[in-house]
Amino acid sequence: MSRILVVDDRAENRGLMCQLLARSKHEAIEASSGREALELIDRVHPDLVLLDLMMPEIDGYGVLERLAGLPGFLPVIVVTAASDREARLRALKLGAHEFLVKPIDLEEFEVRVRTMLELKRARDAAERKRDELEAEVVARTAELLEMNQRLVTADRLKDEFLAVVSHELRTPLNAISGFGSILMDGLRGPLNGAQRADLARMLVGAQHLASLVDDILDLSRMKAGTFSIMPVPVDFALLARDCLAGLEPVARRGQQRLRLEVEADLPPVCADAPRVYQILRNLVGNAVKFSGVGTEIRIDIRSENGAVSCRVIDEGPGIAEADLDRIFDRFTQLDMGTTRVAGGAGLGLAIAKSLVEAHGGQIGVESRVGKGSTFWFTLPFALREQFECSA
Repeated sequence: MSRILVVDDRAENRGLMCQLLARSKHEAIEASSGREALELIDRVHPDLVLLDLMMPEIDGYGVLERLAGLPGFLPVIVVTAASDREARLRALKLGAHEFLVKPIDLEEFEVRVRTMLELKRARDAAERKRDELEAEVVARTAELLEMNQRLVTADRLKDEFLAVVSHELRTPLNAISGFGSILMDGLRGPLNGAQRADLARMLVGAQHLASLVDDILDLSRMKAGTFSIMPVPVDFALLARDCLAGLEPVARRGQQRLRLEVEADLPPVCADAPRVYQILRNLVGNAVKFSGVGTEIRIDIRSENGAVSCRVIDEGPGIAEADLDRIFDRFTQLDMGTTRVAGGAGLGLAIAKSLVEAHGGQIGVESRVGKGSTFWFTLPFALREQFECSA
């Protein structure tokens, strides 16, 4: 049953409309003035208002003006003898929804009342749904914020744990490497061939683990903001030659060729030489690691737009386009089958990215599956002024 407020200063008009509403099983409430209508609207919250325009004190226009500031949706059908266009327009501008002209047509009265009540029910249902959705959004947002905070805390604790464990691993690793070298040098007595081979494998494993520990510590410092670089003038071409010389034995084992192409008279860059060496070793080392037997890895170095540009071009399996956006994420290894053969923890590219960006450079990758990959990075020559380097 709908509650309908009938507002008219004439009792006979109110009585007729109330009778018509009762036939349709509606509850009718009467108001003989605009002031009384406003009081009832505030108290009983009707579903529909049938409003006369011509009333003493507060007329229908005044009621419409006051209703415009109320929250929610309250449909109003103006029931008036004033049928002129100006009256209709004024009422519509003030918020009226429908018109009935006196004398009332009974069939039209029922249709307009039914239509407005259906609109009211639809609007109320939509508002309830909106409120429910808003409440759900607020609740979900709170849950997501709490979950995000937990993830941030867990990520911080993980980084702290990795840093502590990595730091604690340094002491036994130093002992393994140190005493292993003493044994390898024969300072504790001669070794037979099998012993030397086993010891060599142990030292290589210790070195790999030490490199992993260094990578984890570097990443921890980078994330904590305690990582810094010490820039000085660097001959980038000479540094690249030294890096490739160190990787040459590894490439030879895979029957691979390392080819360096350097632009003549390349200006020096202002950079942290050991860190740039680390960038090169990570990128070229990855190219060697993931390229096949007999392939070529080309390192192209030249000046480009006021910066030194280094491109490491391999003939490896390539990278799917969908994976390019996450290739520089920490602990990312795209092909786990290849990783198990080649080794690695997925830290090298993340470290290289952080180091390049710490120097004010950029890093990226271009690749197609089956066509090889090109990893590139730049180091601006302008860093010389930024870091106030002196040759």
